[in-house]
Amino acid sequence: GEAFVIVTGLTEGGRVITYTSTIDEESDDGSIGELIDIADDGRVLIPAAASGSGGTPEFPLMWETDVTLISHGEDAEVIASFLPWNTDNSEPEEVTFNLTAGQVKTIRDSVRTLFDRGGAGAIVFDSDQPLSVTSRTFSYSPTFGIGAGTYGQGIPGQAVSLWDGTGFPDSLSRPQQLTGLMSSPEFGFRSNVGICNLKDQPVTVLVMVGADDGDGEIFEVTLGPNGSTQINDIYAPITQDPVWSGSVVVFPQGLDDAIFVYGSVVDGNSGDGNFIQPFVVPPTL
Repeated sequence: GEAFVIVTGLTEGGRVITYTSTIDEESDDGSIGELIDIADDGRVLIPAAASGSGGTPEFPLMWETDVTLISHGEDAEVIASFLPWNTDNSEPEEVTFNLTAGQVKTIRDSVRTLFDRGGAGAIVFDSDQPLSVTSRTFSYSPTFGIGAGTYGQGIPGQAVSLWDGTGFPDSLSRPQQLTGLMSSPEFGFRSNVGICNLKDQPVTVLVMVGADDGDGEIFEVTLGPNGSTQINDIYAPITQDPVWSGSVVVFPQGLDDAIFVYGSVVDGNSGDGNFIQPFVVPPTL
């Protein structure tokens, strides 16, 4: 079914933080649902979504992304745009659908359902009404199917004010840092880092990778218009030693750049992942 929960504080001056946890009882895997931003202008970014095969020859996996949208205004028209990784997305593929006032709509295997294709990338939802979106990307065994259990991660929608090159939040033009990254060839952990360009012109960013022992690397990444990429197993070229508290900082190069950065720590033995939300580096750093 499709449902949502609203928590309203009744005590004046009180402050609360809410979360949800969705459990797959077949695998006991849990995916946390973070507080969802409401995009007043109806533009929301899901930074990573996929449909297709993956894993290794020994442990093949299938990947899917389910997306849930909530319309907070009147009846709404929604335009969904798919932004494949490592592609010039000057003219992204778009589909349109409608939401009634207050409707909660879940789209299973969203990349294939909406765009009739496989692959991986970002999805933008654009509406003429206030909108919030969340998602869960998960893997399962192609031999036994989804019913045998899934492993996944909740990926919250990111409210973005404008995508026409003006009115972006200042946070999108500042360095963004990811912490809690891990890598271990012995135990099968790897960390992936994704970068989304929120403008319709190319952008180059500086990526600084840090490991536990002080090893690191600095390199540039160029993204095309509305481009996105994911750097898989980012520590593999740097060190084969375990990394248990790694960090990555991504620096925009232009004052008017607008990017969003995310991380994902994946247990390669199960395909289970944890989404890492970035924080904005303070101006004093």
